[in-house]
Amino acid sequence: PQFNNGQGIEIQDARENIVGELRPKLLRLLGAVLFVLLIACANVANLLLARAADRGKEIAVRTAMGASRLKIIRQLLIESLTMALLGGALALLLVRWSLTLLLAFIPLKIPGFIEISVDGPVLAFVLLVALVTSILVGLVPALYSSRPNLSGTLKEGGGRGSTESRVSRQTRNALVVADVALALILLIGAGLMIRSLAQIRGFDAGVRPENLLTLTFEPPDGTPDARRLQIKQQVLDRAAALPGVSSAALTSHILYDRGYLTQEVTVDGHQIEDPARVQTYYVSQGYFQTLGIPVEAGRGFMPQDNTESAAVAIVNRAFADRYWSGDDPIGKRIQIGKAEDKGSYLTIVGVVGNVRTKIAPGTPDQPIQMYLPGMRSTTWGYNLVVSTEKEPTRMTSSLRQAIQQIDPGVSMYNVDTLRSRMANVTSDTRFFTGMMGVFAGLALILAVLGIYGLISYTVSQQKREIAVRMALGAMSGDILRMMVVRGLILTLAGLGIGLAAAFALSQSISKFLFGVSQTDALTFLGMPVILGLTALIACWLPARRAIKVDPLTSLRYD
Repeated sequence: PQFNNGQGIEIQDARENIVGELRPKLLRLLGAVLFVLLIACANVANLLLARAADRGKEIAVRTAMGASRLKIIRQLLIESLTMALLGGALALLLVRWSLTLLLAFIPLKIPGFIEISVDGPVLAFVLLVALVTSILVGLVPALYSSRPNLSGTLKEGGGRGSTESRVSRQTRNALVVADVALALILLIGAGLMIRSLAQIRGFDAGVRPENLLTLTFEPPDGTPDARRLQIKQQVLDRAAALPGVSSAALTSHILYDRGYLTQEVTVDGHQIEDPARVQTYYVSQGYFQTLGIPVEAGRGFMPQDNTESAAVAIVNRAFADRYWSGDDPIGKRIQIGKAEDKGSYLTIVGVVGNVRTKIAPGTPDQPIQMYLPGMRSTTWGYNLVVSTEKEPTRMTSSLRQAIQQIDPGVSMYNVDTLRSRMANVTSDTRFFTGMMGVFAGLALILAVLGIYGLISYTVSQQKREIAVRMALGAMSGDILRMMVVRGLILTLAGLGIGLAAAFALSQSISKFLFGVSQTDALTFLGMPVILGLTALIACWLPARRAIKVDPLTSLRYD
């Protein structure tokens, strides 16, 4: 800082620079996948428990004929493993079929995703997951089935129906509660992300991005400084004079493109232990007008600011409020670098509105920014921003011709609209939020299927009881209410556990949210209502089907 006017360099690890911001997002998606997997495992375990209850007599006969418990467990685990491997094979086929579609939705700026393929490690991982899940899912039903009540089971007549132990019934109920709790956690997480994305889309970044075209031009290598300054002025004048261009300006850094310059700044009259690192932009006259940034106090840059007159600067509202709160910043002085560096002093001549340079979750509310005259710099200011009266991209050819007429050696590249650049900044957020929504939707479907399966199985087990009740005069509404309430009790238990867990885990996703509280009331109230109403329908359908059965027909069959 003692020899470069307060400017310096920052050294970063290359791998961390590329994937540092992606790692937590990918881990969050991995967590969502794990939740969906656990819900699916709970559903399959529930299915296997029901199947084990239906096969109680078969297992009892095998045991009575001398089959050991180990053989029965092995047989049931093999059946579970076969289903898991078939499911894994089907999943791989679906992945290969949908991989092209998935890659089309992945933002291209996310490194490494273009090389995604179903290779050896992926196959090994799928095989490992299939093995582990088959053991986890099949072990509990296998242990339960391998210890049948021989006397009770073999004495059942006719072989129709099945009996289910209290332990098995409680286990199935617990799995349904876990289904609902896990689904609610995932739904709340996805809801917070979707709310955050909505805030990003409707956020006022402090600029007017409509009809703004941006590009970068570069004089040939070896161009003298005097000629560089001349080229900058000529490009600005030619661009502003083109038909269809409302205004034009030069800037050292295009917003939402390649970052920005930061400098250490010392505020005159303020004792600051750590000099502020300020976002610095070298801009030309008309920059604020072109981008729609309001000048709130003082003035913008004038033609004389580009000469060798007194050095001036313009700061944003966040800068002024931080160091001159309640006082007029116009005329105050700031110094580039630390106080002991004895750098050049700049006089504040204007205050402009805040510009949000990063529109993404986890970014600071508002950075402090400083603008310096760009036409006197031979290092910065080779980015052009033009405000057009029509579609901005239609001006590309005219701008290219105008720049080539100034000097054929000047290159022009990095052409894009500011609206497109803003969309690119949030592309990865939109992608990860969309994927979270997909996984939350899968979790909702699986949880509802689990509830529906439990009520359906309960209805099938209680056909005779329902028929007797109806034959004795019970109203169909009473039967319907009894079955629905049973499912809703489990649903409410799952919702309570899920809400408590989601509230406890909300702190872990706070850094991924933008403009939304981690305990957003709308999300924490809305998602349980959605899941609860869906579960109510899942309880009502099988119960309604049960009361339509003729009790005499059911009793005659039994």
